[in-house]
Amino acid sequence: MRQAQAQVEDLRLEIERRHTYQGTARIGLEVLHFRQDQHRRLDRKNVEFLKGCFRKYGCRPLEVGNCIRARIDRESLDDALRESGLTARDLLSNQTEGYPELVFPSGQQLECLNGQHRIQAAREFLSPKDKWWAVELYLADANRELKTCLIEEYSNEEKPSDGEIYCKIRHYHFQRNHSLEMRWWARLRGNRAKNLNTLLRHSDLTNAFDALLDIRGLWDGMMITTLHKMMAMKCDEEIMHYLEYIKEVWSGLLQGDKAALRKVDQATVKALELRAPQTSTLDAASLRSQILGGQVFSAFSDHERQDIWERVQLVEGVIPSLFTFFKDILYLHECAACMRRLLSLTPQETLFSTLERRFTGVNQRDGFVIEQVTEDSFIYKPGCLADQVDLGVRQLVAYAMHHLYNMPQESKKDDRVMKSTVNVDKTVLRRFADLAERLGFESPEITNLKQYPNSTTVRDPEQSGPLLVTPGPGLARDHRCGPPRARDFEEDHRSIFIRYLHDGQEVRGEGVTSFFVLRSRYFAFFGKLRIANRGTSTGLPAFSPESGQSSQPEDEIRGSTNEPGHNISQDLGRNRDHVTDMEVDVESEEQRLERLEWERLERERRERLERLERERLEQERLERERLERERLEQERLEQERLEREVLEQKRLEKERLEQERLGQLERERLKREGLEQQRLEQERLERERLEREMLERKRLERRRLERERLEQQRLEQERLERERLGRLEREILEQQRLEKERLEQQRLEQERLEQERLERERLEREVLERKRLEQQILEEDRLEQERLERERLEQESNEEHSTDTEQVPPPKNQEREEPAKETKVHTQDPQPALQPSKSVATNSAAASSSRPTNTVRIDFKVRERGIWKDIPPLIVNLSDPSEVEYIAIKNLRKGIRTFDTNLRMLAPNECFEAVTGNGTNTMLLIPQEELVIDDEMLNSAAEIHAKAVSQGLKRVAIDDISRFHHSRKRLAVD
Repeated sequence: MRQAQAQVEDLRLEIERRHTYQGTARIGLEVLHFRQDQHRRLDRKNVEFLKGCFRKYGCRPLEVGNCIRARIDRESLDDALRESGLTARDLLSNQTEGYPELVFPSGQQLECLNGQHRIQAAREFLSPKDKWWAVELYLADANRELKTCLIEEYSNEEKPSDGEIYCKIRHYHFQRNHSLEMRWWARLRGNRAKNLNTLLRHSDLTNAFDALLDIRGLWDGMMITTLHKMMAMKCDEEIMHYLEYIKEVWSGLLQGDKAALRKVDQATVKALELRAPQTSTLDAASLRSQILGGQVFSAFSDHERQDIWERVQLVEGVIPSLFTFFKDILYLHECAACMRRLLSLTPQETLFSTLERRFTGVNQRDGFVIEQVTEDSFIYKPGCLADQVDLGVRQLVAYAMHHLYNMPQESKKDDRVMKSTVNVDKTVLRRFADLAERLGFESPEITNLKQYPNSTTVRDPEQSGPLLVTPGPGLARDHRCGPPRARDFEEDHRSIFIRYLHDGQEVRGEGVTSFFVLRSRYFAFFGKLRIANRGTSTGLPAFSPESGQSSQPEDEIRGSTNEPGHNISQDLGRNRDHVTDMEVDVESEEQRLERLEWERLERERRERLERLERERLEQERLERERLERERLEQERLEQERLEREVLEQKRLEKERLEQERLGQLERERLKREGLEQQRLEQERLERERLEREMLERKRLERRRLERERLEQQRLEQERLERERLGRLEREILEQQRLEKERLEQQRLEQERLEQERLERERLEREVLERKRLEQQILEEDRLEQERLERERLEQESNEEHSTDTEQVPPPKNQEREEPAKETKVHTQDPQPALQPSKSVATNSAAASSSRPTNTVRIDFKVRERGIWKDIPPLIVNLSDPSEVEYIAIKNLRKGIRTFDTNLRMLAPNECFEAVTGNGTNTMLLIPQEELVIDDEMLNSAAEIHAKAVSQGLKRVAIDDISRFHHSRKRLAVD
């Protein structure tokens, strides 16, 4: 049901958004305006964070997620379109050049709905020529719900705090806007939603928090994560008193003016909280300079700030806030854990109201209250039954604060603040039970605690009162709330008695002490004493005896909690009997008159006590009637709530069915409208195309003129800036420029010389290699010719020898001539002297022609810093080109890619065939970091290709000539 309702609401808002959306444009930052009553206070930390992001990653106003939203009325939009030379369709069309620029008439401002921190950061970061932002425009007549959804977007801004979420939820709850309220509920993470639901079920506490909604600056200190601990303490009255105290202080500063309270920002609250301007002169001086200087209460005038400063000086104690409240809750939690040892609670009861109901008046004397002076001494002071209850509860609280960490409810981990000890001091618990019983409280838990062993320590002497002020800064501000530090607790806990907590003396010094802060925290939760017979500001005046005849005044009777069976009422009775016996023995007329006067006063005292008792009974009866009325009222409210829930469920079901029907009708209508819009859109696009063709020339001309104007302004500003910098800065810049040019020229000259040297070395290596190859070829030819010549001579010799054997042996002189001829033939030049046979010449020519085809030379060029450098070539055997593939694989592992001269990347197994196939015999090696193929690389590779091809043709021609020359030479010899 909720999903269907949400879909219908989203559909309705989307239809409304499309209806009011007018397009997106680039708008100058000076035109953008934010209303302070609809946006969060500007947070400087967030602005600085965004400026840091701009410095690191750049400012991107055109990104879709960075666009902001603004509302504009139809008349202002038409004026801006005329001023810019645009049409309404230009704002809605998707232009290739980006969003169109929308210029507003002078003095006109545009109300923005979100993006306050982004725009402020851009104003401080961007240069004047770049100060614009992409803005989505919506008509100002949009309904309130759509406007709220557009405002409350946090996609690119700081996430909302707990306080802001609570304020939004309550705001829409009071407006009965369930949809927007649920949107803010959805922002709660973790246990926050559960904790907040627990609070909202308690109407009194919720009303106490809601009373602070007008003071927006307080809500930065809201901690929804602490609400579960606050609710579990069962200290509702004390919590509400603290919240009412916050309301009282801040309302007093501004005399209850709600409009003025709404202007209090977070910076003001942070500056004032935890200050004690009435007591601390240093705090007062600091606040005076900030208030009168306008750093705080910045939304007020000078005269208003002067009045506020006069009222700030009258604030007693430490100035509270929601931040101090949630910190001090942790301290009250520890005290409440100690107090719960005295009684047990039902789920409907609260701690201190239940403790008051446990008061039975045991060990009490009518007309007097008991005050604990030290650990084991007490005094009597006048007071009624209500004073006995109130002062008794307060003294038990003081005892819990005194022994806070000796009787914890459960062990806690160590922390830097003072925490509960692991073991409970049973002696402290026994004294706690004794004190509760002496002050008039009884319960089974108190009886159980009295079973622990009693202490036999000597009574503590009375100590002087604790200091409230101190020279110097005193207790640091960050230590003035929350649980006390160990050192502060050790200094103060011996002085935590009622007469010190309610000491009404007014002191003033440079700094405040930890006891002053403790007393302020105590007053914030429990308030001042309510004793009616108050002679001083503390409510504990000195007692005046009723009769001067008593040798032992009743207001000075002291007792010890350690004396077994001690009863204060018995002591008072014995003293009264003693006075009566003395009067009977020495009675005279004057004494009789005094006795009569004393009896009259006694009767009056008894009548007063009876009247007080009747008042107490009447109060108890009224209290019972009030509780009964409250119970009946709660039952009635619960019944009404159940009835409302049933009716609400029925209403929601009807609404769901109606919304589903409307949704179906709406979808059908949208489908029809979509088809109609498509037809109209095609017609509109055709008309727009014709209009754009007509207006494009005018718009371009206006843009050109505008750019020229802006360029002239920019040049003028730059000229003024250069004149301001002065001649000295220009000379320094000129020197730096000349130095850079000189260094650049030196670097280029060195690179040119290095390239020339490398080119010369490469050419020399090529010349030497060619010479070596030519010599090798000549040597091979010479050796081949000698071999052929020897074969020819041997063949001729064999032929002649065979012929001689067949003929008659020659004469001796002829035989002697043959060896000489042979010797002559062998000593001649290797070049053939006789023409060989045709077959031998043919074999020699074939051998000479087939020789240079078995090897090939592969050249390599590597690219380093944009320059092609030669590396030694490689002579490869045609029958085994695997060495080329090995070199390519080795370079590939080093991150060097292999290309041919056409910049085509080659695989290792195809390198040899590719570079020999294109006739260049040249491989290009490009490292990964140099692999940016641009025009310069293409041109240089083309030059290498042409050069390599020409060298290949020349080398082929030389080889052909060499082969042809040697063949002709051999033929000539033949």
